[in-house]
Amino acid sequence: MQVPVALISCLLGVLLSFVTAEAKPVSGEAAEAKRPCPKAAMLQAIGSLHNKTVTWRHNLPKDRIIHQKLLDKELRAQFMVNCTVQDEVLSFYQSQVFGGFQAASVPQIILNTFDEIRRNLRKCISCTGASTESSAIRQLKDRFEKIKDRGQLQRRKYKAISELTVLIGWLNTFLSQ
Repeated sequence: MQVPVALISCLLGVLLSFVTAEAKPVSGEAAEAKRPCPKAAMLQAIGSLHNKTVTWRHNLPKDRIIHQKLLDKELRAQFMVNCTVQDEVLSFYQSQVFGGFQAASVPQIILNTFDEIRRNLRKCISCTGASTESSAIRQLKDRFEKIKDRGQLQRRKYKAISELTVLIGWLNTFLSQ
């Protein structure tokens, strides 16, 4: 059976148009990801977040759980190289730590700055999200929940907040690389 030359030409033309076509953003998030990475602005926001966090922490009960770290060395190692872990840690802080406080308890400037850093970090790295939670985040959440199991419901949040300066340090280090 012979295939007409016109049909072959047409099919080749269609294939070439798929290969040479430019990808167009399909959502606002895709368009936002193409903007340049605002590293200088993020470093400034991280400095501001650090100052506001230190001031705010003075009004909270002191972290007395010194034998346990939520943000450990293993999590740090993954945070520095894995964009999904970065997003999961930031999401954990937004939902589990800050999300459980009454609105007036967490200064709005801290929430806004934290959200700004998270959004801008997505502009600095190209990341395809994993469909499952990483083992590092599962371990973080397990450690967080174990503090609750000891009858210290709010203490776990204070523990996470006391380690917020550690997370800010990680962000500084990551952006300075």
